[in-house]
Amino acid sequence: MMKFNSMLIAATLALTGAASAADEGNTPDDAYVDNLVECISDFITSELDASGKNAFIAECMQAKAAKTQQPAGANRKG
Repeated sequence: MMKFNSMLIAATLALTGAASAADEGNTPDDAYVDNLVECISDFITSELDASGKNAFIAECMQAKAAKTQQPAGANRKG
């Protein structure tokens, strides 16, 4: 039952994120919320112990922030 509740919460958050992403006037706050929803969904699907939730989400958000701050073409290999 707990797994079903977690999946229901993840689906709700994902749909909320998708709905806000559909807006044409996305702001930096929208991107933050979208990333947060993705990180929370990733945590729920990982089925890790709840005691590590904050650390998991913080690390995920840092990774997403670092990815958006990379200069254009940084992922290309020579």
